[in-house]
Amino acid sequence: MTGAVLAIEASNPSWGAGVALVRAGGVIAREALSPGTRHGDDLMPAIDRLCARQSVTPSGITRVVVSLGPGGYTGVRIAITTAKLLAEATGAELVGVPTADVVAASLARDLFPALVCLASKGPTCFGVRYDAQDSPARTLGLIDAQSMPESGLRSVVGDRHLPAPVREHAEALGLGVVEPVFDPAACLRLGLAGDAVDPAALAPIYPREPEAVRKWRELHGS
Repeated sequence: MTGAVLAIEASNPSWGAGVALVRAGGVIAREALSPGTRHGDDLMPAIDRLCARQSVTPSGITRVVVSLGPGGYTGVRIAITTAKLLAEATGAELVGVPTADVVAASLARDLFPALVCLASKGPTCFGVRYDAQDSPARTLGLIDAQSMPESGLRSVVGDRHLPAPVREHAEALGLGVVEPVFDPAACLRLGLAGDAVDPAALAPIYPREPEAVRKWRELHGS
């Protein structure tokens, strides 16, 4: 691939967020978003800092990759909207990568088969199983401690919001609970091999109805 590839991983800003860039045949460079800023406030400045440091102009970006979630509702929306606008403005290809794939790509090989748990809320979380680092994802959807798969697992990946019953069940089975890593460089590497899509068709991955929609329906009905 000619030109530069830009990746955005801002799906879970509480656990670090950043962007990554690589030029043809080059080394992947990263730029972290400034901690403590509001959703997306530092996203475009971070992209600008990274491109300036790597001497890449907007016209030099030929592919934009973005982590699709699940993650923070606002963070995912801002990241995807930014990726779409960049692709439209520069004519670059656009590729979306599920966030669970990004997390799995950062795991050590001896942690597989692994269950990646994201978007925890109440007793449930969004589960995706990977039998090996290079195996296809098996999306399980929303799971709880009772529906959590057990056969052959070696690890469960979950942040501090992982439902307590799921964590306790994993520990009772002797499974290690591993903190997820949301690495923009991993997102970039996955996006290099991904298929480009029409920016208008790219959509975030939400395991539940958005909270804003739920509240609207409670106030106004369907």
